[in-house]
Amino acid sequence: MFLKQLKMLVADDESLISLSISEQLQGLGHEVIGTAQNGREAIEMAEQYNPDLIIMDIKMPEVDGLKATKVINQRKITPIILLSGYSNEKIAQKAGESGAFAYLTKPVDKRELVPAIEIALSRFHELTNLKKEVSYLEQTIEARKVIERAKGIIMKRYDLSESEAHLRLQKASRDQNIKLVELAKSIIFSERLESGLSVNKRKINK
Repeated sequence: MFLKQLKMLVADDESLISLSISEQLQGLGHEVIGTAQNGREAIEMAEQYNPDLIIMDIKMPEVDGLKATKVINQRKITPIILLSGYSNEKIAQKAGESGAFAYLTKPVDKRELVPAIEIALSRFHELTNLKKEVSYLEQTIEARKVIERAKGIIMKRYDLSESEAHLRLQKASRDQNIKLVELAKSIIFSERLESGLSVNKRKINK
């Protein structure tokens, strides 16, 4: 059982199935914040209500569940469980390719619903953490490039060794109470500004 109440969106063009799933979710202690009857409504309601999880039928009018899942995840990655009236490997593969986090066959049974929600949330958190790690690594690599570039400017400007330039950057960072990468950016900006002024001055003198 979950530690917190989740805001759920249910999308199915069959009202009896939608009602059944909604009642099961409410029985589990969750809040059903909306029910959509087609993929277009699901996309609109997902953007409007920002649900914690969506349970959506694949076969729906106007926009099907596969397309709706792709559109919703393009705007904001959301745990989505797709439903189908029948099960086979091809359908399951399409569900995964669309960006769904779990897949269920109808009629939905409470005993299957609970683990499906847990799986969808678990996969969602894994993906979210992975994206954070990738973003952190990208930022770290970019920061290192900026610092190395600033270090090169300091070495050239003051005729220092690499280690001396690095120590000077670290000391300035501590003294000014500013992050090393931010200090490095300001040094690079200053160098660009000075270079630009120098070029303009030479043009004027000519």
